[in-house]
Formats: sequence, structure tokens, C-alpha cells
Amino acid sequence: MHCDVLVVGAGPAGAACARHLALGGASVILADRTAVSVGKPCGEYLSPQGFQKLEALGVLDEILRQPHMELEGVRLTGRHGAVLEGRYTRFMGHAPSHPRGLAIERRLLDPILRRKAEETPGVAALAGAVFTSMNLKPGGAEAVFQCSDGEQRVQARLVIGADGAHSMVARTLGVDRRLQWLDRVALVGHLKGAPEGRLGELH
Repeated sequence: MHCDVLVVGAGPAGAACARHLALGGASVILADRTAVSVGKPCGEYLSPQGFQKLEALGVLDEILRQPHMELEGVRLTGRHGAVLEGRYTRFMGHAPSHPRGLAIERRLLDPILRRKAEETPGVAALAGAVFTSMNLKPGGAEAVFQCSDGEQRVQARLVIGADGAHSMVARTLGVDRRLQWLDRVALVGHLKGAPEGRLGELH
């Protein structure tokens, strides 16, 4: 397979990147180890600027049809009870075009972004493809994936590693970006009947 840009990882960052590049005229292969989006542990909040990004990607209306909550700001509560509260009013000296943030589950957000990217003319999806190695070559690189039907090689002028904090692309290039002191176990739960405040809360 050949393309201008290979994007490894079809989460929100990879999907958005692939769609923007294809709309700009590049041929893109969007590769992911899973066949469908599975979501991930996350605070599930988007800042007001997120509305602009989602609108530019052409997915805002569909996302707003999903269960969600618009937020006026965020309240942070520390382990000793100290509280810091911020409202979405201005960012870098500019008022956002949409004054509220957005809370939506990743299991709802991710599939919409991925599907929109895969439907974009110029984007070819390579799903169920586990990235294994990459060789740099003059004018680009060759990436190797293990797929259900065997090995798949992709020739690309540019490779973008959007495969997370423990990026296999980065590790293959000898750039280990893992921060050992941040290694933790993350659990996410959703509570029915929680009060619908207008602030996202982090404890």
C-alpha cells in the first residue's frame, strides 16, 4: 500500500488529522489495531474551543444528537478539600465562539470521529492492523503491520504516530516518551441519577 501520509491510531487525534489532511488533498491511510473504536479512560470533557474543532470536522451536529451536557466551567477539588473553580469566559484573551464546554462519553464521541474520517475521500482505513516496525527510507518510510490475513506493508512519505502515550511509532524510532512517574491504573465509572450541575467536577 502507498500513500502520502500514514496515520497510526484512529482515536480522536488520528481521525481528525486524517480527515483534515485528506480534505487538503493528501492520500491518507488511517491504521488502527482495533476494528472499531472502543473508547478509553478519560475525563470526557471538551473546552469551548472543542466546538469549533468539531464543527470544522463536520461532526458537531451528529455529536450534539448524542447524550451530552454543556458545561459553564470546571471545579477541581484537591485531596485535602481545597477547591479551584474556573468558568469558560475567555481563552488567551479571546472570548470563545461557543461559551460552554462539552461533556460526552468517549464511547459515543470516538466512533463518530473515526467513521467521519474513514468516509472522507482520500482516506483508506486499515483496521485490525497491529503496528510492528518501521524502516526509514529516502523520501519517507515503510511501516509493517500484522493483520488477520498476514503482514501488510505501507509506504508513506510521512508517518504520524497518533497511537497514544505509549506510542509504538515513537518507540520504534527510539523516542521513548513514556513518563514512568505518571504510570497509573485508570478506572472510569458513570453514575445514574447524579445531579446535573453546570460545572465539570474533578476530584
